Amino acid sequence: MAGLTEVPVVVLDVSDQQVEVLRIEENLRRRGLKPSETARAIRRLYELHGIGENKGGRPSKGSSSIKFPVSTAPCKQRSLSKTGSYLFTAPKETTTATVEVKTAPKKTVAEVARDAGVSPTQASVYNRLADLIGPLMQLLDARTITQEMAYGFAQLPATSRPLGR
Repeated sequence: MAGLTEVPVVVLDVSDQQVEVLRIEENLRRRGLKPSETARAIRRLYELHGIGENKGGRPSKGSSSIKFPVSTAPCKQRSLSKTGSYLFTAPKETTTATVEVKTAPKKTVAEVARDAGVSPTQASVYNRLADLIGPLMQLLDARTITQEMAYGFAQLPATSRPLGR
């Protein structure tokens, strides 16, 4: 590989959810993203960190880990989904134990915004813009309408938005 015998790497022990967070945050650091791409990325970060509307920018309460019973004998572990679900198989004569599944640490809106390289206010605006329907998002991406206009449309009730929903 280009004459190298060693390659410097960083190995992280992270869950599927944490991998998704890292991927999104890295993509947000790129230049030239369309507003629709930024809006969807920030909305997904909000979802992954349990941030919902009317929570004052705080993550939802809950544990950052999930515990469930599995067999304790040597077993094979296989990821079933991006949500941290796992399948464990083991011989029938095993006892029950508890396994902890890592989830992404919860963050506030301010922390998500900092990691995305925007202000908390801008992160909230992008989160709202993710509610726009396709045609309006396309107009925003094409710079036919301004972000302020798009934000105004996104704040309207879904039944009142131009072009329907």
